[in-house]
Amino acid sequence: MRAICDGERRARLALRHRLAPGHRGDEVAQVADEIAGLHATDPASVYLSARARLERPSVEAIEHALYAERSLVRMLGMRRTMFVVPRALAAVVQASSTRALVPAQRRLLISHVEAELVRAWIGEVRVTPRMRTPLERELTTA
Repeated sequence: MRAICDGERRARLALRHRLAPGHRGDEVAQVADEIAGLHATDPASVYLSARARLERPSVEAIEHALYAERSLVRMLGMRRTMFVVPRALAAVVQASSTRALVPAQRRLLISHVEAELVRAWIGEVRVTPRMRTPLERELTTA
């Protein structure tokens, strides 16, 4: 078996990940498809990752693919990490990673919404006069 040195391994990765000069892509959706998605937890990371892999990168082209053309989808993937993936790959990511996250993420969302509603209610109660319960009204009106 032939041994692969670190330099050769790095060179192969640079080619496979479209990072080597002369091997960069033309379209962000094509690049995202070839490397199975772009990391997207930080919004800037999508642009930086695409910029490193495109021959002629532009913010406008990336935004067009994400928001106008919708050839890319931003979604939760493995390890609850945000990724930008080609639309054709979204169903695979959904089935392999996202679907299992839904119950816990739903509970988390509900707890955040409930906490926000409670905070809003507390804010209202603080600024309005104290309201009496029906029992207090009955006791004080006699």
